[in-house]
Amino acid sequence: MPAGGFYVEVEVLGLERARQVARYVKNLGEDQQPLLAIAGSILEASTLNRFQTESGPGGIPWPKSQAALGKVPRASGKISPGRTLFDLGGLEGSIRHDLRPGEVEVGVDARTESATHAAAHQFGSHRQTVVVAHTRTINEAFGVPIPQRTVNVRPHGRFTNLPARPFIGVDEQDRIDLTDAWLDHLRSLFNGA
Repeated sequence: MPAGGFYVEVEVLGLERARQVARYVKNLGEDQQPLLAIAGSILEASTLNRFQTESGPGGIPWPKSQAALGKVPRASGKISPGRTLFDLGGLEGSIRHDLRPGEVEVGVDARTESATHAAAHQFGSHRQTVVVAHTRTINEAFGVPIPQRTVNVRPHGRFTNLPARPFIGVDEQDRIDLTDAWLDHLRSLFNGA
């Protein structure tokens, strides 16, 4: 999944109870894929919820974006307060979990346009980028309508100062949810036997 984007590997530590459950399942010869599928669903849902709460793992609020503060036009062209990391929903809509033998991966689908921006949002970006020469149509200046005209924009540098807004990660609530769900799954195996 992360071929075009970034990769974060998280090892869940401090979950002795969950590790005991996993060892027990392995010793029984039970297929671990259902447990991994449960983990993928829980972590994907948790990640998606972060876009609604505008907070990272552990409930840490994201710094407000310029769009959320109502300082830049939204995709509709209107200047109105929006949500941080949400304009058209591309990044949020690209969150997936991928189940493979022995592992599950939760992240941004690398086949989406959002994959190129995901790392900058997750970790922040403080660098200079080059804006190539292009044309731009202008129909207002400083909020005042003017006759529409096309101008040539020369190549120039632009400094990006994008704060980190982590949306992928495992927090204590995720650990609790995983342990509870895995134990429920195991109980259902034994109750159904």
